[in-house]
Amino acid sequence: MTSFSTGQVARGSLAVTKVGTEGKIRIRNGSSGTVHVVVDLQGWFANPLQELTPESFTRMTVMQGSPDGTAVRKVTFAYTDNAGVLRMGSADPSAWGFIAWTAISGQQAYTGPPSLHQRPDSKVQVAAQNIDTNIWSAAETSSAGGVFEAPSSLGCSMAGPPTGVRLDNGGSPVEVLFAVDADSRLWHYRQAGTAWSWTSLGVAGLTGQVTVVEESDNAVRLVARSTTGTVRTALYYPDGALSTWTDLGGQVTGTPTAVVHPGFRSRVVVRGSDGAVLTKVESATGSWSAQWERIGDFTAAGSPAAVMDPDLSRVAVVARGADDELYQIFETATGAGTWGQWRSLNPDPWTPLNVATDPTVATISTGSTQSFVIAYRNRNGAIGLAERRLDHGAGLRGAEVAEMSFEHHTLPPPAE
Repeated sequence: MTSFSTGQVARGSLAVTKVGTEGKIRIRNGSSGTVHVVVDLQGWFANPLQELTPESFTRMTVMQGSPDGTAVRKVTFAYTDNAGVLRMGSADPSAWGFIAWTAISGQQAYTGPPSLHQRPDSKVQVAAQNIDTNIWSAAETSSAGGVFEAPSSLGCSMAGPPTGVRLDNGGSPVEVLFAVDADSRLWHYRQAGTAWSWTSLGVAGLTGQVTVVEESDNAVRLVARSTTGTVRTALYYPDGALSTWTDLGGQVTGTPTAVVHPGFRSRVVVRGSDGAVLTKVESATGSWSAQWERIGDFTAAGSPAAVMDPDLSRVAVVARGADDELYQIFETATGAGTWGQWRSLNPDPWTPLNVATDPTVATISTGSTQSFVIAYRNRNGAIGLAERRLDHGAGLRGAEVAEMSFEHHTLPPPAE
C-alpha cells in the first residue's frame, strides 16, 4: 500500500499479493486524486498438497479409437497398478489373447483411474494424476497405436484424476482435460492452438473425477459428485463456455456414470449411499426426472458402469457386488426405461471371479460387428474381460437376448 497527501507526487512502489477467490484482487484508491496502476501476473500461489499414495485396485479405462482410414483400431487399456505404475495395453478385438502391455511411467508414480481420448491426429492420449498431485499425459507415437511416448507434466495440482474428451467443434476439433482441485473448483485444459493452459471454470462444489459424455455435436455433458454428496451436471461447449450447473440431488458415493439416449437425452446412473443403483434421465426439454429411480433390488459394492448397447440400443448397467462378483441388467426394450433382472456375469459359479475393481465398459467394433466389453482386475492382478455377444440363431428374443450373451476372456497380465 502506498499513502500520499493531496498535491504530493508519489513515487512508484511494488506490492506482491496473493489472489483471492477466483483469482481476483481488489485495488482501492483512498485519495481524492487519480493514480496510475499497473497489474502484472508473474506467478501464482498454491496451497501445497501432500504427496498422494497410489490407490489399490483402481478402475481400468478402455477405449477403441475411431478408424484411421479403413483399418479397425486396436483397443487400448490403461490402469495404474497398486505400486503406481501406469500400464498401457493394446489388443486386436478379434484376438484378445495377444494383448501387448507396456509400462510408460518410468520412475514416476500415479494414482486413480487414468483417462483416454482420441486426438484429432487419430493418436490416443492418456492422462493420469501423478502422486505429486499434478496431471501428466502421453500420446501414442503414431496412429498405428500401441506405443506411447514418455508422459510429461501438465502441472495444475489437483485433488482428483482427470477426464479427457475431444469435441468435434464443426470440423475443428478441440481437446479438453477436466479435473477438480482441493477447493472443489473445476478446471479445464484446452489443447487448442498454441496456448495450452489450465483455466478455472469456477467454484462448482465438486469432488472426485468428472464423468464426460458427448450429448450433442456441439456440447458434452459433465456429471460429478458434489461435496455435499449430491449429483451435479452442466453442459460444456467447444468455445469453453459452461452452462449453469444443475443439482440433481440424492446422496451418492463414488463416481457417476452416464449414457446418451437418441435425441441427445442423457441418463445418469449412480450408487446411492446405501448401495442402491439409482438413475435419472433427461427429457427432450432438458428437464430431469423429479425422483431418483432404483434399478432393481441389487446392492452394489462400488460405482456402476453404464453403456448404450450399440446393437440393441438398450442401456446396460454393470456393478460389482459385495461378493466380488459382477452383475448386469438391461432395459427390457429400446427406450423403455424399465429394467429386467440383475444377473451374475460369472459363467462358472464354482470359480469365483474375485473382482477387485469397479467395472469399466467400452463399445468396440471388429469392422463387421459392434458390441461392448466389460473390463476388470481381480484380486490376483489378472485382467478379466466379458464381451457382449448376440446369438441370433439360438431362438432367444427380447430381454432374454439382452441378458444372456457374454463371452469371457482372461487377458495375459503385464510382465512384472
